[in-house]
Amino acid sequence: MNYKLVFHILGLILRVEAVLMLPATVIAFATGGGDGTAFLLSAGITAIAGQALTMLPGKDAKMQARDGFAAVALSWIVLSLFGALPYVFSGVLPNYVDAVFETVSGFTTTGATVFTFIEGQPLGILFWRAQTQWMGGVGVLVM
Repeated sequence: MNYKLVFHILGLILRVEAVLMLPATVIAFATGGGDGTAFLLSAGITAIAGQALTMLPGKDAKMQARDGFAAVALSWIVLSLFGALPYVFSGVLPNYVDAVFETVSGFTTTGATVFTFIEGQPLGILFWRAQTQWMGGVGVLVM
């Protein structure tokens, strides 16, 4: 398996996720919910990790089927792990496991949640939660 190619693809996906965090950042700052810095920090960490993975030397451009399977499977995991950061950094879900559960729930469009009072969350967090569900729905349609 071509690990460097798989990591390169994961890096590109993380960079896309960092960009997709920016609308929630704008909404968070525009509404004054206090979660804007959490989104900036999350997007920065995600972008740096993605950039580091894409800069690994020696990637081979030829992809085999197993490389594609690994990239898809790992992308769901990596997207969920980094997508949980805004919940943790904003303090809405201080437990990282709960934040990962909420993110996986969004990306898989199951609708399960750990929030007891969803409407009371900052608008940036609510937008990010809705956006993960939208991305998960679009991902299912594309697949």
